[in-house]
Amino acid sequence: MKKIWIALSATGLLLTACGNEGTVENEPIEQQQVEVVSDNPAIEETETEVAEPESENVETETEAEKDTQTEVVNHGDYAELREYGTIVEQVGADYTFETVTDNEGNRVLFLNDHNGEKQYKTIFVKYDQRLEIIKVNGEGGGKVFEGKI
Repeated sequence: MKKIWIALSATGLLLTACGNEGTVENEPIEQQQVEVVSDNPAIEETETEVAEPESENVETETEAEKDTQTEVVNHGDYAELREYGTIVEQVGADYTFETVTDNEGNRVLFLNDHNGEKQYKTIFVKYDQRLEIIKVNGEGGGKVFEGKI
């Protein structure tokens, strides 16, 4: 038994030193076969072992994680605007922001869907902190929100 372990160790060192010469590159690890030959003359058979995969569910876990993640649009500097929280609360975060006007008195933004079509227009009056959100495309058009924030 001790000789078998020595033979396995020597074979492992030899395979490691030779690099990829002893592996089958097109087969997954689970299907690659490693031959173990004994130095003991009493044992004439060659044993074949199948290498076990390190983790069976690595790919499945990654796919499951992707399924649970929703696509969130990165709003960058827009997330720092005074009216941002109210806008996201009223219409959601699935829109990209486009600045139309931003001056001392007011800020006008368009919220575009994933196709780039304008869905909402927001008007924020800076002096009295009033926000108006208007749906400009699709069913249910008109004011969605109007109030002081």
